[in-house]
Amino acid sequence: MDKLLPNNGNEQFNHFDKLEKVDEYRVEMVVKDELIKTAVAAFLNVHPYEEPAYSVLKIEQQI
Repeated sequence: MDKLLPNNGNEQFNHFDKLEKVDEYRVEMVVKDELIKTAVAAFLNVHPYEEPAYSVLKIEQQI
């Protein structure tokens, strides 16, 4: 559970400028290099917050 203060640009919430409590989820995935920009764009497109927190990490395996 997290708290946020939505602004009037977000239609996901019933009240603007009122502290909201929302469920929060962590998403992890493995994506091919050539699809990472598409995956991040899809995440940003459907995320309900104005500025979602996310990180992109490149994992290189040495054999």
